[in-house]
Amino acid sequence: MVALDSVTVDVLRAHRARQAAERLALGSDRPDTVHVFTTEDGKPLHPDYVSRHFVRMVKRANTLRVGDQGQAVADVQRALGFTESGVFDDELRRAVFDFQRERGLTVNGIVDPHTWYLPAPNEPLRPYPHPDCLPPIRLHDLRHGAATLALAAGGDMKVISAMLALDHPGHGGHLHVGPAGGGTRERRGVGSAGAAAQARASR
Repeated sequence: MVALDSVTVDVLRAHRARQAAERLALGSDRPDTVHVFTTEDGKPLHPDYVSRHFVRMVKRANTLRVGDQGQAVADVQRALGFTESGVFDDELRRAVFDFQRERGLTVNGIVDPHTWYLPAPNEPLRPYPHPDCLPPIRLHDLRHGAATLALAAGGDMKVISAMLALDHPGHGGHLHVGPAGGGTRERRGVGSAGAAAQARASR
């Protein structure tokens, strides 16, 4: 059993509603299934597909392109001399094209980390989503991240071991690093853990 926060519960309920709508649309052709995450026709997702899709999601989160909105888009607009609307439109895309061409970057109109750091080299990191805000991470690494957050929360190692379905509490002590802010350090034999905010992605 894994404890879920209210946001995750809302996401899962919305997902179940979409599944129900797809089942109705396909009628008898869509088999009923006990699986939570499936293809549109009700078949279980292949693990390799999930891993590849996660990598694509991380890469997409580290870019800005037409249709995106937010403070990071406004930052790009300000750096390129535009009015800060916070909306990535076709005009901004053409300006990004020109910016990339002038600086010998890959010309695609997409603000990736390479493009992001050039307009504002003195302040590349922001306290909100922006290109390169996510480090290279595999789907399996979320399991380690969940344990790190759990350790930082100060709960019991037996709780975190049960959450991660480890056979023995000692098996997980060497897998996880300390939380951000205290430096990266290995945690061995730590007897504390807690409810992990990323538990929904740990398995």
